[in-house]
Amino acid sequence: MKFSNETEQLTDELLERIEKLSDREKREIAQKLIGKESPLTVILGGCNDINNSLVIQINNGVDKVSEQLEKLPPEAFQTLMEAIAVWVEKNKK
Repeated sequence: MKFSNETEQLTDELLERIEKLSDREKREIAQKLIGKESPLTVILGGCNDINNSLVIQINNGVDKVSEQLEKLPPEAFQTLMEAIAVWVEKNKK
């Protein structure tokens, strides 16, 4: 979508201000923008300083999940594998 120069300037200014907010404040603003009645939920998380969020949609096929895993930073993949190992250990029969 192409914005007018004025809209683009205002957007840039707004984004600069939002960057200075805490994660909680950003989440609250985003949730207000999508509305309380929306089925969408805003989730902020951190797997490292570079990638501020990690979402893997597992209700897709194996190929799609595999594609998503290939894009994970190594630290996030390691954390995911450790979490799975802990879950497996706790749920052994």
